[in-house]
Amino acid sequence: MPDRELYSEETHRDGDRIRPGGQPAFMWSCGVQLTALVAATNLDRSAYEKRMKAYGDALDSYWIDHDGLGGYNVLPHSGPDRYYDDNAWMVLAFSEAYEVTKDRKQLDRAVETMKFVLSGEDEKLGGGL
Repeated sequence: MPDRELYSEETHRDGDRIRPGGQPAFMWSCGVQLTALVAATNLDRSAYEKRMKAYGDALDSYWIDHDGLGGYNVLPHSGPDRYYDDNAWMVLAFSEAYEVTKDRKQLDRAVETMKFVLSGEDEKLGGGL
């Protein structure tokens, strides 16, 4: 999306402007996008690391603290509407980002997000997340 580090699942262009009503991607696809940027960074760090880190920073707009527990929301600045599986993808992506860059910020994001994922554990239907 122009002037933002976020991506949109669909872009409707009218010249250089996005048609009104366009919104950033849902969180589940953001994890996939971040994973792709991490993989690209692993292949060519000088070409992709800056973009990968900027995208990770932009995803902070999806982060929401609710009832004392942070997690990524389905859309930025809305909520609370968080899904455990969406956040699990973010844990994986940020863990991989840390492995590639050794940037502690990426590991911290993975750890904080994992706290939300683990909060979904229950004993229903034999237990699980």
